[in-house]
Amino acid sequence: TGVQTCALPILHVPDGLEQAIEAALAEQISAVVVERADDAIAAVQYLREHGGGSLTVLPLDGLAHQYPINLFNERGVLGVAARLVRVDQRYRPLIDTLLGRTIVVDSIEVAREMIGRGLGSVVTTDGILLRQGGAVYGGRGSGAAELMGLQREVEALPERIDTARRAEQAARERFERSEPAVLDARDAVSRARAA
Repeated sequence: TGVQTCALPILHVPDGLEQAIEAALAEQISAVVVERADDAIAAVQYLREHGGGSLTVLPLDGLAHQYPINLFNERGVLGVAARLVRVDQRYRPLIDTLLGRTIVVDSIEVAREMIGRGLGSVVTTDGILLRQGGAVYGGRGSGAAELMGLQREVEALPERIDTARRAEQAARERFERSEPAVLDARDAVSRARAA
């Protein structure tokens, strides 16, 4: 009943921010989102009883919504991660809570500067996450960044198909309009040769 993974298809990440968002979500990147806290508890109990490993489950109804921080425009700061991604409105409180205190920057130098301000975590566009307290997260991602890029491409396909169909229709109409003229010209050439 309404089970989704956290990153896909919930998030729509702009081009170039895939690694940053993957790192910002860290262990929540593979979390499962459910409607109710009871469903979350039941899922974890099932895994425990059946030796099925572990899993992070995020219930939408048990979420304490944390609003994103506000930032002024600064050189090297792209913004707050929660505000840089698109998400269906029903998941907005979840994404605000998960990414609303993570600042996306363009370099590790800016990240080091920003983390000292105590506003929240800071992530670089290439996927290095600095957390308050000194922890650093990064490395080779789980592949979620690539999936986010592919998802964006898949979402763009219907529009690209429509554009191609319109172009095909316009070309077909030009061909149909010019075909009689070509046939008339062939007939004229044939008559001229005969004469």
